[in-house]
Amino acid sequence: MISSPSKPPKFKTQSLTRDTYGRLDRIRLQLEHRAALRYFEQQRRIFPRPLEELFPGLSRTCAIIQDAVMTPYALANAEPYELVVLSTLCAHLRPRLMLEFGTFDGLTALHLAMNSPAKARVVTLDLHPDDPIRQQTTDDTFYSRGVTVGARFLDTAEAAKIEQVFTDTTKFDQSPYRGQVDFLFVDAGHAYELVRSDSQKALEIVRPGGVILWHDYHYAHDGVYTCLNELASSVTLSQIPNTKFVCHISPA
Repeated sequence: MISSPSKPPKFKTQSLTRDTYGRLDRIRLQLEHRAALRYFEQQRRIFPRPLEELFPGLSRTCAIIQDAVMTPYALANAEPYELVVLSTLCAHLRPRLMLEFGTFDGLTALHLAMNSPAKARVVTLDLHPDDPIRQQTTDDTFYSRGVTVGARFLDTAEAAKIEQVFTDTTKFDQSPYRGQVDFLFVDAGHAYELVRSDSQKALEIVRPGGVILWHDYHYAHDGVYTCLNELASSVTLSQIPNTKFVCHISPA
């Protein structure tokens, strides 16, 4: 279980990614980034571990990559190297059932489908396009304005392997999947309570020996790192070097 946060969030994503106007404002933003990074490193409870140690033989795995370039939505999506890591892990693990918290434009769901066995299934969760939450201004809706949910996999051959579920992940009934999911990717809401809810559900439904991957363990996402730092006291977590990924391998 994840305990309540010890202190309120200190930095806000929208502020750290804002446009600047003039030299003084640029300097001010640089100082805010440095302060947020220092705070993140002071709070860090999860440390990098080489991929080959986590997944022996991974370096010999081939994966399919598409659109591994920076996009207009790069701030909210997996970065090119992260997409390579995600795809290679999927090809290596050969999961049959995958579940994604947070579809966004569908880039990661597409790569999970491309790099998994022919009969594999990807279940991806996101708010309905008309959900009132999308009309609010938050650190999450800040990223999603103008994005068509699942656009990257629509009209592709891989779409046959992908099941789009429109739901608030905090209201998602995970009980039918308990102990059955081979691979989970957690990248929906970044607020502490949302990450806490998604993480608890992920831990309930991952199968023994299965893998959970969280995105955005980064100084600009205080809700994510606060929650995962607390979770690290009871669950073995490792950061994947040169990414914002945190990984958990469920005990077999």
